[in-house]
Amino acid sequence: MLETAFKPLDNLRAAARLRALSRDGQAHLAAEIGVMAAAGIAAALAIGLVRGQIRIPGHAILRAVLPLAIGLSLVPRRSAGSVMSICAGVTVGLLHLGGFGRFQPAAVVGLIAIGPFLDLAMVGAGQGWRLYVRFILAGIAANLLSYESRLAAAYFGFNEPGSRQFASFWLPAILSFALCGAIAGLIGAAACFRLRTQSEP
Repeated sequence: MLETAFKPLDNLRAAARLRALSRDGQAHLAAEIGVMAAAGIAAALAIGLVRGQIRIPGHAILRAVLPLAIGLSLVPRRSAGSVMSICAGVTVGLLHLGGFGRFQPAAVVGLIAIGPFLDLAMVGAGQGWRLYVRFILAGIAANLLSYESRLAAAYFGFNEPGSRQFASFWLPAILSFALCGAIAGLIGAAACFRLRTQSEP
């Protein structure tokens, strides 16, 4: 059961720019768990502690996706994205309880969603541009879920900064969230996976 849940993804291993931790059937379980946890923690820190000057709705995913893509290239296994998102969610909870960082609920939703969406996108995935497209679609799906949580907060009047303004431009915002998700997916794919592998002509 566990072997099936964390089955190696040979297509990701072949396309990865970084050398996977487990090779030739030799698993390095402790190292792989450590990398997945570190990637999730890094993604959580990126959305909670790193502050940029970008004021575009839905841009938080741009900070979160790279650590997760690196983790997926180092640990190209089924369910790796979900494990990283769980670690990210736990990290967000601990930091929030400790009073560290500033975590917007919608950004946290996107962070927790991107890992499972990446796992879903990798099912039966090939290599090259097809892999890139799947990353892009995963980014869009995760950020649209983030958008829905942001819109719900505005609609139900939760006291989140900017809620009233967000409700007034919901249509441009959904396009911005979708675009940021697509860019995030493309950045993650391009940074960590080759468009062409050595096996291709």
